[in-house]
Amino acid sequence: MAQCAASLSFGADGLKLPAFAIEHDAFAPGATALLFLEKITPEDGVLFYIPGSHRMTKQRVSWEYQRYLRCSELEEDEEEPITGLRDLQDLNLSPLVPLKIEANTLLIWDRTGFHGRLPSTNNTQNAHTAHRLALRADLSTKSSTRGH
Repeated sequence: MAQCAASLSFGADGLKLPAFAIEHDAFAPGATALLFLEKITPEDGVLFYIPGSHRMTKQRVSWEYQRYLRCSELEEDEEEPITGLRDLQDLNLSPLVPLKIEANTLLIWDRTGFHGRLPSTNNTQNAHTAHRLALRADLSTKSSTRGH
C-alpha cells in the first residue's frame, strides 16, 4: 500500500542545479509544486517540461533499466550519467517546451517526466532565486511500513 508524504519548504535553499540539466525520477515517483512570486523571463533560465515524458512506455522502462544497470556499476565517487538531448531523441519524445511563468504562477508536475531549466544569462538571479520562489512542495509515494 502506498502513502503520500508531503515535504514543504520556503525559498530556494538547496536548489543547486547546473546551468542546463534534464531531470527525471522514475524510481521515486511524485510531484513537485513551485509557486513563483515574480515573472520568470528567458534571461532568468525558464523552466521546461517534455510533454508525455511521464508515461512509462516499454521503451522508457527499458531505457530506465539500462540506466539503472550503468549506475549500479559506478564507483562511489563517480557521478551518475547526465541525461542529454540525445536520450530524449532516442526515446522519441516531443521537444522540450519552455514554460511561460507569470507572477503568482503555481506549477505542479510529475517528476517522472523529463524537466529542468534552460541556462540563465542573468548573473544576479535565476528561476530558483529565493525572492522569486515562495513555495516548493514535493509529494512522493512511499511504500507503507505496515504489513499487507
